[in-house]
Amino acid sequence: MSNLNRRLDHICRLSPDKPAVLCGGQSLSFARLWRLSNAAASFFSSSTTSAAVGIMLPAVTEYAPLYFGALLAGKTAVPLNFLLTPRELWAIISDAGLDCVVTSREITDRLPALDFPVLYLEDLASSLASAASTFSWRWRTGVRWSYMARPRSTCHPGVASFS
Repeated sequence: MSNLNRRLDHICRLSPDKPAVLCGGQSLSFARLWRLSNAAASFFSSSTTSAAVGIMLPAVTEYAPLYFGALLAGKTAVPLNFLLTPRELWAIISDAGLDCVVTSREITDRLPALDFPVLYLEDLASSLASAASTFSWRWRTGVRWSYMARPRSTCHPGVASFS
């Protein structure tokens, strides 16, 4: 399997209870990562019209499901480094055409003034966890994934997703 989403699906089916994300003494199993990612994908599909979702979070376990959720929703996940200045962040946000940024209240002061609402992890966490508990398996098309190896993010259309 060469597709990132199919690989994750495959691992989830083989080892659903194995840890997928380890961070600061917390962990997410592959099954939990899968369910939370799909809940985030549903949320992003219904709450943003932009082709991209900005994620500005420190190293927390919730980063991975939000990142994969953006991809599953057919959006480009744009990682935003909270150590950048507001001016530098504004350049990335405007260049990517974002209308959605997920961040934490602890670091929201790093963001520049935006003309769209900011989504706070603290507000999303419980609704995503609730939605993840009612998750059902299904396939979706139009996945994109990005990497920041070059000065600009490169997007690749995917074949299928795990939603």
